[in-house]
Amino acid sequence: MPLYDYRCDACGLFEAARSVAARDDAVSCPICTEPALRVTMVAPRLGNRSTDDVMNEADKGRYGMRHVSCCSCCC
Repeated sequence: MPLYDYRCDACGLFEAARSVAARDDAVSCPICTEPALRVTMVAPRLGNRSTDDVMNEADKGRYGMRHVSCCSCCC
């Protein structure tokens, strides 16, 4: 299972292994057991892509993930 980052308001950041389907659900903080929400970070856009170009047809269903180089599983 992949690791995702979560933030507890009282204790700070921590990682939790979650399924892709449950990644956006709140998870209990391992220190205080309060519910914590997932932290999402967005990389800056580079190049000439417009803000309207959100996702093309080939990217649908990939959860926005792609390897750095164009490999056989991504291209």
